[in-house]
Amino acid sequence: MHLAFIDYEKAFDSFEMWAIGKAKNECRIDSRYRMLIHNIYKKATMTIQLEETTKPIPIERGVRQSDVISPKLFTLALEDIFRAMDWVNMGININGKKLNHLRYADDVVIIASAFE
Repeated sequence: MHLAFIDYEKAFDSFEMWAIGKAKNECRIDSRYRMLIHNIYKKATMTIQLEETTKPIPIERGVRQSDVISPKLFTLALEDIFRAMDWVNMGININGKKLNHLRYADDVVIIASAFE
């Protein structure tokens, strides 16, 4: 058995907004909520203060780490990626079913019976 452990570096910052938007559109979220989330992230900005505060800088990728919905958006986008992958005949056989990956938040384990 071969296991590949993946821990995404800066996971919440790694997704582009278009990928999160695509994932939202492909799931069964009410269109009003999808539009609300879109508008929240579309107008998101940050400022930096060292000696003086900068003008607002648009945030173009990632989700907010302190936001309650951010882990769900991250998981939604990751789910969209995993659905697009071809898992047929991959993984190990457990009671007649193939176990090919495990996921928890931003940690993933890919399971295979051969290194290839």
